[in-house]
Amino acid sequence: METDHEQPRGIRGSWMPRTDFIFCCLSWTFSVGHIWRLPNIIASHGGVVFLIPYACAIFVVGYPMMFMELSMGQFASSGVVTIWECCPLFKGIGYAVIVMLFLSQVNIYAAWSLHYLVTTCVTPTADFPWSTCLNAWNTNNCVKIEYRPDGNWSADPVWPDNAVNPADEYFSRNFLEFHRVTGLEDTGRIQLDHLIALAVVWVFVFFTLIVGHYSMGKVAYMTTSLPSIFVIVLAVRGATLPGSVTGLRYMFHPDFDFNPMEAISRNKDAYATVIYEYGLMYGVYTMLGSYNKRNYNFYRDSAIVTALTVIFSLLCVLMIAGFLGHAGHIEGRSMSDEMTSGTSLVFIAMPSILSTLSGARVWLCVFFLMIFMMAFGSQMLATEAIVTALTDEWFPRHLSNPRRMVFKSMFAFLICAIFFALGVPYVTSAGGYVLTLLDNFAATWTPLFLCLFACIAITWVYGVATYAFDVQTMLGHKPNYAILGNLLVLAPLFLTFVIIARCIFHKAGLYYSDYTGMYQYPWWAEAIGWSVTVLSLLMVALFAFIHILRVTACNKNHSGSSSWRERVFGSSEEWTRRKEHYLASLPSDSEPTSAGDSPNDKLIGYPVIMESRT
Repeated sequence: METDHEQPRGIRGSWMPRTDFIFCCLSWTFSVGHIWRLPNIIASHGGVVFLIPYACAIFVVGYPMMFMELSMGQFASSGVVTIWECCPLFKGIGYAVIVMLFLSQVNIYAAWSLHYLVTTCVTPTADFPWSTCLNAWNTNNCVKIEYRPDGNWSADPVWPDNAVNPADEYFSRNFLEFHRVTGLEDTGRIQLDHLIALAVVWVFVFFTLIVGHYSMGKVAYMTTSLPSIFVIVLAVRGATLPGSVTGLRYMFHPDFDFNPMEAISRNKDAYATVIYEYGLMYGVYTMLGSYNKRNYNFYRDSAIVTALTVIFSLLCVLMIAGFLGHAGHIEGRSMSDEMTSGTSLVFIAMPSILSTLSGARVWLCVFFLMIFMMAFGSQMLATEAIVTALTDEWFPRHLSNPRRMVFKSMFAFLICAIFFALGVPYVTSAGGYVLTLLDNFAATWTPLFLCLFACIAITWVYGVATYAFDVQTMLGHKPNYAILGNLLVLAPLFLTFVIIARCIFHKAGLYYSDYTGMYQYPWWAEAIGWSVTVLSLLMVALFAFIHILRVTACNKNHSGSSSWRERVFGSSEEWTRRKEHYLASLPSDSEPTSAGDSPNDKLIGYPVIMESRT
């Protein structure tokens, strides 16, 4: 029920045009995880069989959670902290999201891909540093794959048992400089070129956000369109290479293994993958929704974003399968030996394969520019989510100040500076170890718990009927029963299942593996990893405890009719006042057309978990 002639909402502003909003959502969902996470998971969990729980996870958790985040941001016109005035008992969720973003979104992937992109462009010949064995960092075990005029691929010299691909040695010995350190205990030196790349990326982020969501929406056109075009081009190129059919067959061959433990592991990874790839409970969807007009049809756009993200995911899998199949063909190795994930896939396997193609420089530039755009788009939105959340919560008076843009620009600069400082450990010789440590904890466990807490807070504490009424005031119709049913019952159940399953399958001891062997993290490193996870979740417990203490202290002198329970589980007075003001401002022809005056009367047929608190 949006009107094109409606003016932007107050001084906060809104998306103009609406396609800015859609492209920003896509820029967030088109993450690097589709390339270095999903293909390996599909291959290791039964090929197309994995797509069944993966599709269920999108239906049960992915789309409903995206819908909920967008709707709450749009209804409250606020970031991920302030929206929890609807349920102050869980306001710590907002601050937990902020802590998680600071610990897991340092943007090192964009800096690394920028380094590889520049190296590709400035290398004077076709002998890229990761494709030759004549560099100072190479060892005697380095073996280069060369193309013979007769059309056969072979190694020169003959493959020894301990042969190492030059891309492996470039990444481990020159790029990360692992040979300079013994592990996480020894940070080594700061690599100046990495530090410069990190600084350049954060300068780009700052200038992108200097005028807030207006400039961010325009940049999202590039960070979405270019990766989409590049992944299609690369997928087509990979499909035309010898051996690509083998890769596709290996990737999607169904493996109907009915082993109960494998089924649990498959479902666990499916739901965790959807949460990771869709970026749920990172505060980005809430921020994006907060800049929508109040009656904007996010219902339609969230479905469009979900469908396009699924298509993009499958294209990424096709691209990786084609190139890895070609690598196995030219090296005479099986797909199980070629299959890899994470940084090994993006910065070792793909550069090695692309360097062997005709016109290698072009293909390498396309690939690394694609990775840079995807990583940059994610970091841009994560940073704006923090800026919007904290300015809405801490400095709301500045939103009506004529100098608000200057203030937000200064605050954005401060956030970028903090992120840059947090990224310094990643550019040391032990940076690869730091990345693996935090990626296995802050970016893996925390979102699962936050999604579970958010579902419980909105549907069981705030009330599913009240929430549905809020959505109805914006869209003019009720949310469908599938979304509410998933948020109310299925999503909490499956999220609890995933958390329990991850605990069961979790193995003590964290390892980093490369061609040199396995490095086991010391016990104190794992303790740091768990502390990072607990630190975010403690925000939820801390703010809940403070809220209960405040209500208990105030309730002694409270002469109103509301009980202690209602004040603990109810909305804040500010939320209630703003909601009443908004409902009173609705024109009669835009109000939901249903009988009754209360949310529960207008939403006949919806379960009432708690009494309405409008």
